[in-house]
Amino acid sequence: MQNIIGTAEQVARVHAALLAAQSQMKDAPHDSKNPHFKSTYASLSSVIASVKAILAANGFCYTQGFQPSSFDQRVCVVTTLLHSSGGAIESKLEIGCLKQDPQAYGAAITYARRYALAAICGISTEEDTDGQFHQ
Repeated sequence: MQNIIGTAEQVARVHAALLAAQSQMKDAPHDSKNPHFKSTYASLSSVIASVKAILAANGFCYTQGFQPSSFDQRVCVVTTLLHSSGGAIESKLEIGCLKQDPQAYGAAITYARRYALAAICGISTEEDTDGQFHQ
């Protein structure tokens, strides 16, 4: 779910600034390996490094926090792009945890943060693997 927050003027400024930021962004470098799928992906650090300075240069900062989930064994990460105009874009991503222990929740939060930040900025974090499933 994504919400755009602000007056009509603020929303227009947010849209224009996001368009400018996205025209400068490149996909995050794939700096990590997933041996299970024999693929590479961009870590959370790589995604942050790819977007943070460009967002700032276009009047944005971002926050990522979490809120209670309506389901057991799930986390809900809230990503917000705050613009200097006072407008904002907020997105929520709820994902499941395999176990109920701190490490599982920490891994789920990191995973959700990576995907949510990349998605709200419009960049890719992994190889396109769709072809693997249709062979």
